[in-house]
Amino acid sequence: MSHWAWGDLDARRDGFSWKHTIVGGLTHEAASVFWAFCFDRLFASRRVAPAITRLVGETAAMSALACAIDYTITPKRFTPGYEIRLTKRSLVGVYVAFAAGLAIGSFLLPAGER
Repeated sequence: MSHWAWGDLDARRDGFSWKHTIVGGLTHEAASVFWAFCFDRLFASRRVAPAITRLVGETAAMSALACAIDYTITPKRFTPGYEIRLTKRSLVGVYVAFAAGLAIGSFLLPAGER
């Protein structure tokens, strides 16, 4: 995901490098925190003790919204960059994993913090 800083050509590099790996990792972390914050503002504040099906639906909706914004509204240079290296099927896996992370994190919060 450091392609926003170094360009698409560098996004095809393999292996660890401080320049690419650290910038990409920090960028992914910031994006995840941003979308988790959006999830919290949109869904979590309305919830006292969600049913698991509702929680899964809300996290799936948030992940789908993140994907839609990442690949439609966001300028090409600032997209996540997964599309440079991954197949469309793998991209689906990325956003399913993101939804799962939101769901697990929400489920594990103490009842008063949900």
